[in-house]
Amino acid sequence: MREKMLQKLAHWHAYHPWRMLLVVLLLTIIFGFFAGQLKLTMRWSDLLPSGDKRTIQFNKIIDEFTAATSLVVVVQGEESRIKEFAEDLAPQILTAIDTSKNDSLQKEIDKIHKKINRLKTKENDDSKIVKLQSEIITLQARMDKKLFQRVDYKTEIDFLRNHGLILIKEEDLKNTKDVFMDPNITGLLFNINNSMEKEYVGQEESISTREKEDQAVAFLDGIQNLVLKLQKAARGEELPGEEAQQAVDKLLFGEPYFLSYDKEALILNVIPDFSMMDADLLVTGADAAQAIVDDLLKDYPDVKAGLTGMIAIGRDEMVYSAQSLGYTTVIAMIAILLLLIISFRMWVAPIFAIANLLVGLVWAVGTAAIVVGQLNMMTQMMAVILIGLGIDFSIHIISGFTERRAAGDSIAEAMEKTFLKSGKGILTGALTTACAFLTLVISHSRGMKEMGLVTGTGLLAILLATLLFLPSLLVFRERRIDKKHERKKGIKQIVQRDISFRFLGRTGEWLSKHYIFTILASIVISSLLIWSASNISFDYNYMNIEPKGLTSIVLQDTVLDKFDLSMDYALVLTDNVKQSRELSTSYRELGTVAITEDISLYLP
Repeated sequence: MREKMLQKLAHWHAYHPWRMLLVVLLLTIIFGFFAGQLKLTMRWSDLLPSGDKRTIQFNKIIDEFTAATSLVVVVQGEESRIKEFAEDLAPQILTAIDTSKNDSLQKEIDKIHKKINRLKTKENDDSKIVKLQSEIITLQARMDKKLFQRVDYKTEIDFLRNHGLILIKEEDLKNTKDVFMDPNITGLLFNINNSMEKEYVGQEESISTREKEDQAVAFLDGIQNLVLKLQKAARGEELPGEEAQQAVDKLLFGEPYFLSYDKEALILNVIPDFSMMDADLLVTGADAAQAIVDDLLKDYPDVKAGLTGMIAIGRDEMVYSAQSLGYTTVIAMIAILLLLIISFRMWVAPIFAIANLLVGLVWAVGTAAIVVGQLNMMTQMMAVILIGLGIDFSIHIISGFTERRAAGDSIAEAMEKTFLKSGKGILTGALTTACAFLTLVISHSRGMKEMGLVTGTGLLAILLATLLFLPSLLVFRERRIDKKHERKKGIKQIVQRDISFRFLGRTGEWLSKHYIFTILASIVISSLLIWSASNISFDYNYMNIEPKGLTSIVLQDTVLDKFDLSMDYALVLTDNVKQSRELSTSYRELGTVAITEDISLYLP
């Protein structure tokens, strides 16, 4: 059965190559259409077990809480300057909008207007007109989409003035009452000193967590700032009312800005109006924010600012991954072409092999769009993998066909013998390799499943392209060569091509004669490699796989250094406020946790 199929296929190529090309063209158009529908997602959860509770919870959080993902602006410089920069930047970021879909939305609106006009002149159906008008309103609402809903970079002092006491715990309220019993300066400082002794002297649990420690530092910083202002007033220097109010607010509420310990860095947390799943808005939003930051930096030459956080990193992953995969694919193609030209000592057949590979990749991508619909962080590298595996098929076809033609066979005979000899091996090798990849579908991880499906089916797509496309190209080439020699000599001649590697043959003969040396050398080399493999270590920091030198990655280290905070955080879903409060309290006691925030802070 297999031999008959291969013989028939060889016959079609030898006698009907134009028909085969027509079939390939039709299939390429079809697969190309599906390839254009393929989407890209950079969601980390796609690499996790799809049925795992944590993965389900993560996807739910990302989909339902846009504030769970944020864009972080890290500003560095002198304290007063970075505060000014933050004040100017925050309102500008809130004006950012997405206009990329306005044209397409306007076209849809125009079409609906035409439908409404036709209804008014012909049917005058009010219900249909009202429905179409509501569609117009919906489309108009999607135009000039606002990208960011708010910017968090300082405490809302007015809110705390009006509602701060209801957010304080009962025991803290008693201590606060004692501090402010005497409104005079002397009495206030005396009460503050007593409160500090009561709270911290001999009470190690008062600074047992990172949050408590930071609160103590902030309170001391507020006291120091108040004393400095008092000294300024005592020296007879002018102390504006606004500056005095700021000193009091800092004492009562702490530093309003999210400053680093050395006061040389400030963070703005930009909350988007979209989630990490909106790939287009992810890039658009990050680029819009970056453009605003870059433009404002022109007025602040002494300030440095950049973007980090999940959105910035996600944007960089998408953009740089696409770029790197693009040029690595091109480099791989060029390298393969050069190797084939050197190996086959010709240039036309290698070009055919590359052309066949490109067609196969189009088919593979189209197949991926049909099978999975999108590429994730792992499957996006499918092109490079398939190039390395798929070129083998072309090499076998070209080698076998060239060898038979050099032996004096006609085009039809050479094609049939090539398919019968190399075709069986190609089919077997492709099917076994594809099956190996397809076994990944039993993985719990969606990313691994899709990796197996995309690579396995993609390899079969390239196999099909090789069997349908490349032989016809070789037939056209041989027909042209035969006609060329018939015109020159008047008789048909066979072009002899020696594509053997005699050096490898001689090396093989020498190794077989000196088999004892060969065995010993193999044992030594294998032992060294096994020893080397045993020393392999695992790098669990996923950030190390990111492109080197990215601002979004560098600024993560800056935040860790300046704020002693990691940009990584855990998200927890609870069923009620009570459970949220209990979990938050438990997490604060963990040595690996710096800060916890939960809804119970605002619902005491």
